[in-house]
Amino acid sequence: MKSQLSWVLVLLAAVILMSMSAFTFQGNAEERYIEDPGKVNQIIDEDDIDTPKIDPGESDYFQFSLYNPYEDSMEDVDLTLSIYRLEYTDVEKNISEVENPPVFTESGTVNITLQYEGISSGEKESEELNIETASETEEGTYLVKFRLDFEYEDEEHLMKSVGHFTDQELDDAGMDEDPDEEFETGRIDIEQLNVSGLLPDSSFAVRRTLPGWIQYFLGVVSVIFGTLAVIFYLQEKYDMFPRLEKAFDKWSSKFK
Repeated sequence: MKSQLSWVLVLLAAVILMSMSAFTFQGNAEERYIEDPGKVNQIIDEDDIDTPKIDPGESDYFQFSLYNPYEDSMEDVDLTLSIYRLEYTDVEKNISEVENPPVFTESGTVNITLQYEGISSGEKESEELNIETASETEEGTYLVKFRLDFEYEDEEHLMKSVGHFTDQELDDAGMDEDPDEEFETGRIDIEQLNVSGLLPDSSFAVRRTLPGWIQYFLGVVSVIFGTLAVIFYLQEKYDMFPRLEKAFDKWSSKFK
């Protein structure tokens, strides 16, 4: 009787251990599923981002899409965009150092948070945010970073773009000599960054364009000099315009 009881206890313990192992494996598998770079890279696809070039004092739209690549809905989704840095030539400035920085019209600041109750599996939310500038806004490239908070099957997840981390933090996580390749293949240690996934940064430009009449004038000048270059080449090579050469020599001597 005692031996039978012992066997029953052993079998019961084995069943309990197997159940715990299966639960742990399922939890780890789900976590790896959320963190799968092939999924994360689809959430904000760089190819879907349309970045504007804005004249100081004008405004334009920053367009992108937020996509759910998972099998179930993403719930209580908060997506925060932040204009955080100005770069031009060899100069870099934090946005706090920039006077009259560009801002999102919808929020009036360099930050904006978009909220969604839920995004179904395979659903894509297309967004168009207006960015406005002042006439005194510094010219250059402005970097935009993303932060995504959401729930998936009652688990909270956080994803950030690289602009949220220092160079040292990214180096420690494994992003060093070839960040693009490591970003695509997921070789970055995201646990070191304490996130469920790494999103891409984006950017837009603030740059003054030449007035239309100047562009037209430069175009006409280019055509004239291009035509003269062809004519002089044909004259020198094939002697096709002897009168032109005589006139040129005559006026050249007078000018001298």
